[in-house]
Amino acid sequence: MASATEIYNRALSRIGIDQFLGDPGETSKAGTLYRMWYDASRQTALRDFPWNFATTILALAPLSNVTVPGWGYVYAYPVDCLQARQVCDACGARTTLAGVLYGDSFDFPWSAEYQGGWPAIGVPKMPFKVLSVGTGQGGIQRVIVTDVPNAYLVYTLDVTDSGQFDAGFIDALEWLIASEVAGPFLGAPAGQQVAEACGKYYRNAALNARAQNLNESTPDTRPDSPAISARL
Repeated sequence: MASATEIYNRALSRIGIDQFLGDPGETSKAGTLYRMWYDASRQTALRDFPWNFATTILALAPLSNVTVPGWGYVYAYPVDCLQARQVCDACGARTTLAGVLYGDSFDFPWSAEYQGGWPAIGVPKMPFKVLSVGTGQGGIQRVIVTDVPNAYLVYTLDVTDSGQFDAGFIDALEWLIASEVAGPFLGAPAGQQVAEACGKYYRNAALNARAQNLNESTPDTRPDSPAISARL
């Protein structure tokens, strides 16, 4: 798979720039904009959808010394978590993950494109919330609150290794980076126009990549209702 530098340089080529980045630490314009926008764009694209390559399930660590009124349990927020998706218990991991990945039980951007397109198990979502609480020493700690004991979290990892990205995600990421750097490289008014066009290409590429992502999994069969089963 492409390196981070290769992804960035391909993004530059999409807006007609051939002043490619050789070293991420270089002081050129390409280097400055790389450090400003590559990681920000990568994290934005990762948050936009529960990509298979970036999705994991982890048993949460309880915080016995922290209480939040109205919630039964408080857990530490995983250090590598970029986007919390759903909370479940040990028995619900399978159906909860199906709910995360399929559109009729998970709301993600442009979800109207998917509603009803991929069936999922209709399981209730476990209520949870991400909060920041004081540590008692003047600091702030991010936590997850829920009423689920021994909870697990389905979340998107902050994947920095570009070798883990799939091809569709890379294609979308390149367009997103291009939309951010077009203005500084091309100036007004051309830069703004190219940035808007690249933003549209990003959305289209992201939708195609999501369809490919969903094709790499198959949900459990939705059981018949009791009324139908009684007829058999």
